[in-house]
Amino acid sequence: MSKAVDDDLQAAVVEALKADAAVTTLVGARIFDRVPEKTPFPFVELGDVRVEDDGIDCLPGAATITFVLHIWSRAIGAREAKKIAGAIRVALDGADLDLGADWRLVDLLSVETRTTLEDDGLTSRSDVTFRALVDPAA
Repeated sequence: MSKAVDDDLQAAVVEALKADAAVTTLVGARIFDRVPEKTPFPFVELGDVRVEDDGIDCLPGAATITFVLHIWSRAIGAREAKKIAGAIRVALDGADLDLGADWRLVDLLSVETRTTLEDDGLTSRSDVTFRALVDPAA
């Protein structure tokens, strides 16, 4: 097998978001694993990832991966962050992403979106949580 399944999923998610016109119209290519200093708003940051082993005797290696995408905005109000979150949900919900030779994406579903105002009183953040079901390739 290649690198960890969550690495392959992350690469496919970033590729899909950077290829989606609605998303790139809103954030350009500012989709990061680690946000560089002085990055202009808005941008998307890959957040927490949880991998749960779903393997059973006949399909070892199957997993459920839960991950969060953080959308950061400094526009007045939360509308921009919510709009970006919506574009990301449309781009990824039910997407058929290519995870390479070692893994097969069974399902990708957005399961929750939360939008909050940060303590600085200037920054809005939307968190979009996804759940992916992944099987090893045959």
